[in-house]
Amino acid sequence: MGLLQLKGYTRAKKGFTRDVVGYEKIATNLTIVCREESAVDKSKYDKYVVYIPKKSGPDAPYPSLTLMSNELVAGSNIEVMFNWVTKKLEMNPEKPISHAHDYDEMILNIGTNPNDPDDLGGEVVGFLGDERHTLNKTSAVFIPQNVEHGVAAFNRFDRPYIQMAIKLGGK
Repeated sequence: MGLLQLKGYTRAKKGFTRDVVGYEKIATNLTIVCREESAVDKSKYDKYVVYIPKKSGPDAPYPSLTLMSNELVAGSNIEVMFNWVTKKLEMNPEKPISHAHDYDEMILNIGTNPNDPDDLGGEVVGFLGDERHTLNKTSAVFIPQNVEHGVAAFNRFDRPYIQMAIKLGGK
């Protein structure tokens, strides 16, 4: 039994909202999990819950979900993006793609092997300012605002891993 994603909205029956939390396919039956309108209307904190994350577009290099942002929750002043790094990108290590932000950022690179969670599943060369850092373990990188950073090369790619970008005070 796996959790599937529902595209768009649905109205299961009278008294339910159009926000579908998700649905499970159980054999040939379909169970739709909804929230009742009355519960939504009365909840003072419901506006802080993201039920449907924002998905990356078709041109993104990796599938990703934005789980929190000012767009999704007004006034949150944080952005959390969850990326599945699914392939080795071809890059020119002599001319890395760089950028900087007017806010602090944290990047988490998380290996996906539950038997060896420290192993990233590859080796990526990133940089902060004029320093290069080679990462092959599950790691976290704090990037102060206005510091140029990016990825210079993938030396090795053994299996997909997860990368989370947390933009503190991000737009």
